[in-house]
Amino acid sequence: MIEYKYEKMIYKAWEPEYEIGGYSLIEVDSVDLIKYPKVKDVPWSFVTVNAGDCLFVPKSHYHQVNSYGSNNIAVAILFSRLDKLDEYDNTGCETLSYVPLSQLDVDWKYPGYGKMSMGNTHLENAREILKEAVQRGELTLESIPIFLK
Repeated sequence: MIEYKYEKMIYKAWEPEYEIGGYSLIEVDSVDLIKYPKVKDVPWSFVTVNAGDCLFVPKSHYHQVNSYGSNNIAVAILFSRLDKLDEYDNTGCETLSYVPLSQLDVDWKYPGYGKMSMGNTHLENAREILKEAVQRGELTLESIPIFLK
């Protein structure tokens, strides 16, 4: 894992402004220090996760995942960033009841096969982008599906 503050040293690939995820251009299994010299100064952590383990990856940390063996089932739960939140009041949180993940609505659903990108934008960001385009006259409300209004 690599902290976000070292992002400029890991040669991040270009992404559109509102996308989430991100990845480095560096081939992690064969690092070219001539092509990517700054990476030699980046502190990093190596973690092994075994069956039944849970790993917390802090906000905006870069990480590389390798899976060994014949079968692997992994679950990643990503939480939205609350960057615009000035203060959080957690009063009453200890009395909340737990809800199974199967009963939660998620932004981006995965059918269980094929590749899953980490580059999906948060739906609220997509909604804001469309609203701004309407305000600039680049789109009309009629051209936007009802759930985005």
